[in-house]
Amino acid sequence: MVRIALLFACLLFAEGALAQTPSVTTGSPVGAPKAAPPKPAAAKPAAPPPAPKKKASARRKPKADKPAPLSPILGAVVTSPSFRMLDEGKSRVFLEVSQKVGVTEQKARGRVIYKLKGTLVPAKNSLRPLPTGFFPTPVGQIALAKQDDGAALIIELREPAEPSHRVIETPRGITLQVDFPAISRSSSKRE
Repeated sequence: MVRIALLFACLLFAEGALAQTPSVTTGSPVGAPKAAPPKPAAAKPAAPPPAPKKKASARRKPKADKPAPLSPILGAVVTSPSFRMLDEGKSRVFLEVSQKVGVTEQKARGRVIYKLKGTLVPAKNSLRPLPTGFFPTPVGQIALAKQDDGAALIIELREPAEPSHRVIETPRGITLQVDFPAISRSSSKRE
């Protein structure tokens, strides 16, 4: 037991002695005189350390074009037209406008057009047609179209109908509502 304790003490002593001895440089012969430490040079201002270089990535992502800054929309903005069925088979087409504008109605064979003077349609998705053929209504399709002096709500009819429209003022602007009567019984039996 004493032997093990002595062996352990010797190992600890040798480890401490190794940690304190200076490292020997390779390539100099054993027993060669040590070179004198270099003398400090004249006091020169220290150069700033070189800036770290950025690593070049193997694949660079192409820079995306920055989107143009959004400009404020000046004027009345029209939303997408909407459709809903009402009680007793009646139906309604409606859309919102952000400001009060003039609305004129034009009736033609198979369609009704509501012109919204001085309006803008900034969202391209608002110009997509809205088909209503799956509902029991005289309305066949609804579309919003840009025009020189504004926009037009175009309602294609499947059968002759007398719609009634009204403009309702809201805190956000106005709402145009176009109400259609229920389809006639003779046309509903044909379908």
